[in-house]
Amino acid sequence: VYKRQEFLHQYAHFEKTLQNSIALAMIRQIVSVGSIIAGLRRRRLQRDAPAGQTPIHKQMARHWEHPDFRLGVQFPWISEMDEILNSEQPFDVEHKKFDINWGYAKRLSDQYFFSFESVLLYLFRWEMVDRWTRRDAKIGQIAFEKLVSDAMGPYTNLFAEESAGTAENK
Repeated sequence: VYKRQEFLHQYAHFEKTLQNSIALAMIRQIVSVGSIIAGLRRRRLQRDAPAGQTPIHKQMARHWEHPDFRLGVQFPWISEMDEILNSEQPFDVEHKKFDINWGYAKRLSDQYFFSFESVLLYLFRWEMVDRWTRRDAKIGQIAFEKLVSDAMGPYTNLFAEESAGTAENK
């Protein structure tokens, strides 16, 4: 309990000092997703709402008995995540969490081109792929190929076509 409270205290301080809106948005996303999943787990175990001072924690505490804590509009994946948690398949929970955060980063990255924010979002997604590949190499490779494809856009096969042309000339 102490470590969680200390983390939340440090997070609140960090959030106030962070200047980059994209970095702040991604960190808030990760904390929100983790907090909601923790809330769903705690409720399944018939415990109290998780402690915290973030808007998500306060909303969960106010609407603890509501199936989606009245956060379903902002986080439409909550009911699906609750079903996955009920199936007691931890890998599926992590996979869904990955999909949620990946989708959020993708939506943000679609708004930025050739900027510091686009690099930051690329690095965030790269780090997600790195963590995922450590769990399952095949799924990680698919995510990596998608990341590269998204980053390269219409130039994805530029070097593949060049290599194929070189091979034909030999």
